[in-house]
Amino acid sequence: MRLFDFLKKKSAAKQAPLNQDIDQLFIEELYSRLLTKNYKIGWSTQYRALILNSEIEISTAIINSSDLDAKIIHLTIAIVHKKYYPNGIIENIVGVGNTISEKIDAALNNFFITIFPVVIEGLSDSHNPDVDFKDHNGILWHPKIGNLATQGQWSLPPDNESLYNLLKEKIKDILHDNKFNWLKIYVARMPNNDIIAECTLNNIAWQDGYIIIYNYAKNWDQAGTFLGLKQFIVVRRCDVHDL
Repeated sequence: MRLFDFLKKKSAAKQAPLNQDIDQLFIEELYSRLLTKNYKIGWSTQYRALILNSEIEISTAIINSSDLDAKIIHLTIAIVHKKYYPNGIIENIVGVGNTISEKIDAALNNFFITIFPVVIEGLSDSHNPDVDFKDHNGILWHPKIGNLATQGQWSLPPDNESLYNLLKEKIKDILHDNKFNWLKIYVARMPNNDIIAECTLNNIAWQDGYIIIYNYAKNWDQAGTFLGLKQFIVVRRCDVHDL
């Protein structure tokens, strides 16, 4: 089962579309949070988007759908760097809450825990030699492994590199010849043992990765309880290979 199949309401009852003003509320709150983190931040003069450190563009959109549960908002966030991410890193996140404010807050927490730090750190030339690897063409890559966000009550949460270690051998076969590649991973097991999983490489569904994390979740302990994992990984090509 894919992630957003699960988020759809089970009832056929219609839901009023989300007000478009929520889009503006969300991006204004994102602006405020970035200011508190001492980033240089401004507004695009072309359309509704934030410009971070004069090089990164962040735009957002609330996805209105009558299929979503009333407590959930679904957002798409696009992060564009003209040189390294010209087509954008596209992230779908959700926020859960009883009010619009709670939902926005939850969605932003999700963004700042899982994806944002890795994108920023990935632009630096720092790296961890313990996780560096060479692909089958001898190209050296520097993974930037984001925080492993857990959901549910884990008796023993996995190590931060657990998902990366499951996928790293397969990754060597599929990396594009770009300065950056990125992986987005989500996997959860429902109390009824249904598995929900998403694994994408550079915004495109990666079937081999999906199968690996799906099978991984099937073998989790604590049967009958909800457990979930989410992680974002950037893989940067070593500067020595730049032309």
